[in-house]
Amino acid sequence: MEHSATTLNLSSIIEHHARLTPDKEAIVLNDVRMTYGQLNSLSNKVANALVEMGIGLGDKIALSCPNLPYFPIVYYGIMKVGAAVVPLNILFKPREIAYHLRDSDAKAVFVFEGTEELPLAQAVKEGFDHVDSCKDLIVMTKNPAGESPFAEHITLAQITSDKLETFESYPTAPSDTCAILYTSGTTGQPKGAELTHLNLMSNVTTTWLTHSPVLDFTGGDQKTVNHAAFISHHRSDCSNEHEFVRRKPRGIASEIRTARHARNDGARKGEFLGWRTDDVLGNSEICRRNRIRYYESDRKHEGMHFRRCSDAGRGNESVRGEV
Repeated sequence: MEHSATTLNLSSIIEHHARLTPDKEAIVLNDVRMTYGQLNSLSNKVANALVEMGIGLGDKIALSCPNLPYFPIVYYGIMKVGAAVVPLNILFKPREIAYHLRDSDAKAVFVFEGTEELPLAQAVKEGFDHVDSCKDLIVMTKNPAGESPFAEHITLAQITSDKLETFESYPTAPSDTCAILYTSGTTGQPKGAELTHLNLMSNVTTTWLTHSPVLDFTGGDQKTVNHAAFISHHRSDCSNEHEFVRRKPRGIASEIRTARHARNDGARKGEFLGWRTDDVLGNSEICRRNRIRYYESDRKHEGMHFRRCSDAGRGNESVRGEV
C-alpha cells in the first residue's frame, strides 16, 4: 500500500462518525435503523470481499440499487478499497446496462434483486451477459439472507458472511477517481464524468455548511426547520469576521431558532435571517417550483431588501420587507 503526504478517501466520512458516535443512527428506512458503527462495519465486510475478488485501486465497480440501505453499504465499501463507483439508473434497459458496463470498464456489478414491477436483477443480468470485461455479478436480495435468483451468481450475504468487520481504507489521493456519473445521452451516447474524492468531499462539505443552520439538535434529536431561506452576509466592519444575528421581521416571517443560536447568544459568525419563502413570495411560480436560488440582504437600508432570481434568468425581482 502506497502512502503520500496528502490522502483523502470519501469513506472517511462514515469512519469518522463510527469512531465518535457509533450508536447514532446513520440510516433510517421504515423499520430499519442502522447506526454509523453498523454501516461502517458492513462496508468493511464488503471491502474485504472486494479485496479477495482482486479489486483495488483504479478499478470500476457498477452499482444498480434504489434508495435502500444496501446502496451506502456497498458504495462506501467500494471506495474503501480505492475503486470507483459507477451508479446505474435503475430504469436502464439491458442494452443501456451493457453499454455502461462496457464503457466504464467495470470489473463487477452489484445489483438489487428488484420486484415484480421492477425486475432489476434480471435486466442487469441480461446486459451483463453481453459484456465480457465485467467478470462478477453480485445480487443484493430482498431478504438479506435469501438465495440468489441466478444459480451462477452469488449474493452479497454470501461474499461477506465470513469477512472481518475491520478494514484499513486505501489512502487514495484527493485527485483519484471516486465515482463515475454518466450523462443522460440526449445528444449522443452517455458520457462518464469522473468525480474525484476531493470533488465529492467538497460537495458534501458545502451541502452541510448550507443546511447546518436549519438543523436543530437542542432536543437531543435532529430536527429540521422547514420553509426557510437563510442568508449569510459579510460584515464589512469586522475585518473578515462574521456575526450571526437573529431577527424577526414584523408581519412577514417568524423567528427561526437553531442549535447554533441556543449554544451561543453572543457574537456569531455570519448573519442569519430566517424567512418563510411562502410569506415573502406568496404563491408565485418560483415558490411553487422551489426554484428560489438566493436572497441578498442590504443592511444599508432600514428595511431589509431581497433579490430573487427569476425562473428563467430573465432578471431579478425585488421584495422589500420591513424589519
